[in-house]
Amino acid sequence: MAVKYHLTLSEMMDFFCATEHQGFSIWEIEETEGRLGISLPQPYREYLLHYGKDRVNTYYNQMMEPQKIYASYELIEEDLADEWVEEYREAVEQGKEAEYASDPYFQLWRLPVERWDTVTENYVIIWYENQGVWSAGYRKKDLLDGIADPPVYISTNDDYVTYAKCADNTEAFLIEMLRGAARGWNKGEWYTDLAGIERVLADAGIAPERLREPSGNGTCMDEGHLYFYYESDDYRELLAANRTLPAPPRFDINSYIRRDLGVAPSGSEREFGQEQPTYGPRRTALNTYQMLNLGMREPKPQNGIALHPLVAYMIQKCFNHVPSTAYDWGKDIARMKTLTIGTYGIMCREEDFLYIYAPSEYHAPAPYYYDLRDWSVIGRMTNLQNLTIEDIYIDDYSFLQNCKNLKKLHLNNTNFSDCRLLLELSNLKEIKLCFCPLEHREVLQKLSAKCSIVDVRER
Repeated sequence: MAVKYHLTLSEMMDFFCATEHQGFSIWEIEETEGRLGISLPQPYREYLLHYGKDRVNTYYNQMMEPQKIYASYELIEEDLADEWVEEYREAVEQGKEAEYASDPYFQLWRLPVERWDTVTENYVIIWYENQGVWSAGYRKKDLLDGIADPPVYISTNDDYVTYAKCADNTEAFLIEMLRGAARGWNKGEWYTDLAGIERVLADAGIAPERLREPSGNGTCMDEGHLYFYYESDDYRELLAANRTLPAPPRFDINSYIRRDLGVAPSGSEREFGQEQPTYGPRRTALNTYQMLNLGMREPKPQNGIALHPLVAYMIQKCFNHVPSTAYDWGKDIARMKTLTIGTYGIMCREEDFLYIYAPSEYHAPAPYYYDLRDWSVIGRMTNLQNLTIEDIYIDDYSFLQNCKNLKKLHLNNTNFSDCRLLLELSNLKEIKLCFCPLEHREVLQKLSAKCSIVDVRER
């Protein structure tokens, strides 16, 4: 394949996705627009429809799923309630307002929401930096004014208050997000020294002058690589993403049980492999490299707190960062209000297993540790109100007894069976148990919640 220069957005997406592209439904997008009272720009709607679920969108920085797109005013209100209200009230009571004079959150707290525009604009947030350092989105006023393809703004002070324009339009912003994803894509390389850049371009037969046209920045692609070049007055970089990687090693559940859990499978190994039919719930799995990176071959700490990697991944997606300390993990776990565990976060499927994305490349900070068979961290989510689990095999549902604030519980195509676990959940308003092997169904008649059930035997 000859070198192709100045690629379109669709050509880049085809490079990053070796199989069929996956997008969100029009109903998911319209539900978000209705909730926010805006219409997203048509170029971004098209991107969500055609490419929204492609892995590249969450590989480095984090694209917001439609249901997680919020306006910055809503996020500021949540931050004030969770973090600052008590401190600000105390400051006022003690006459220390002057100490907070330059704090924009304090200024917003003292104003009615309809006057917040005197401090900051309202932005519709569509993207986050991979650890939550910045957020980016459209100015809500531009969307309400019907601007077809407005600029995109990025936060500049690690808050939801101070923003500056970062891209003139949607495509320019998305290409910049893909440039970030190229860093390390399939063990791709990153060069910042002139000699290294010139060597790579020469070896690939790339004409530097064409790559730099017209503004000093550019893209090109050959059969196996996608290149992004960027330069400014005192900085230059070349990102070289690789198209393919060898497939991860097949996960051997029987070997995992013997080596990692220290127990033998009951009955024959064939029987264990068939304990879940292909249409039923599947166990989650990680490949060998992920397990080593997360420290899952090491002894479990005494009095440790287990983190299931898929739950940890969903916590990361909810708050747009991987907690770096035990305090941060505890804080984010306690803040969770909605948790959906299902096909999102799944890297690939096998007959009985779902390979999942790892939440991190590092061990969890003590006393936390990763464990593929322990889901008890869900029971530590003291503010959890909505829990959905779909298509996943859960080893132990006893954590439900600790989810006292649950209002909605949806368990679809799972192995949940013992309805007696629901008796202590007095706040439940809605229960959906579809295609589950239910036992003690008479318990459901004692609950005040609205129940929808389909026994797996009725499939």
